[in-house]
Amino acid sequence: MALIGYDPRKKVDTPAARHPGKLAAPPLEQTVMISRSDMPRVNPVRALWLIPLVGGGLSRAFIIREPETILGRQMGAGLRLWDSRVSRQHCKILLTERTAVVVDLESSNGTFVNDEQIERAELSDGDLLRVGDTVFRVRYMDFAEQGASDDAYYLATRDPGTDLYNRQYMIEALQRECARAARHNYPLALLLASVEGRRIPQEGRLAALDKEARSLAAVLRQQGNEDIILGRYSVSEVAAILPMAAPDEATALAQKAQADYQAASDVAAPTRVLYIGLAHFPEQADSAEQLLEKAEIMLYQARSAAPPESAQP
Repeated sequence: MALIGYDPRKKVDTPAARHPGKLAAPPLEQTVMISRSDMPRVNPVRALWLIPLVGGGLSRAFIIREPETILGRQMGAGLRLWDSRVSRQHCKILLTERTAVVVDLESSNGTFVNDEQIERAELSDGDLLRVGDTVFRVRYMDFAEQGASDDAYYLATRDPGTDLYNRQYMIEALQRECARAARHNYPLALLLASVEGRRIPQEGRLAALDKEARSLAAVLRQQGNEDIILGRYSVSEVAAILPMAAPDEATALAQKAQADYQAASDVAAPTRVLYIGLAHFPEQADSAEQLLEKAEIMLYQARSAAPPESAQP
């Protein structure tokens, strides 16, 4: 067997070997010296990620790609947050070759890094960035690491059949929102909705309930409340947290959602009826646990009523 390789005893046929002196190196004074620090920093693997820890402003980790990214509530913001305490243009993140800087844009409630209010600050790996009531963990990660982290967060907080938030996430979100409502003295409503009526065949029942929950969540999402937090509370129930919704506003939303759902389902499933239980904070409860219990009672009363309607105290 022959091996192809380099024989040091054999002369190499190169232009320099054929024409010695013709291709000599340029004089030293014509040579441009480039230091390592002058070379452009290109790192396509590492990136800046904002991982949500607290608040309903964002449900998944967000990668900062642009040289300048605006965070705020306005349409068209680079990172739009569904948080009532976030200004329309709250702050911006500037990417440089070596780091990232956050700049407050004269927001109403301020921008905080590690619980210190800032006007401009460099972001380090592990920092806590608070915008309104939404808190992010700042991470500089490679894509493989973030993929694992993002997938784990997603699987831990989502219902696999509907892609809505799961029960555990909704309970924790309700506790956070009740504490926030008490701290800032604004109203909060909790809505529990269930569709019942015609028996669903056992074969394909779970898939049918998943589809029904997705349809119900879509109707609730279309009611115009930007801050709504939707999740699956049980196999047949969808929960909606309505921050800053006064009792009359929440009641109107529930009644319109019921009418919209009924109008859309009358042809396809005329015997399916939407029941809604609604509870208000702080009028009917002093804690998240009490609010949830009151909403469950209201839903039970709605199911028992004739004709079906949204239960109100």
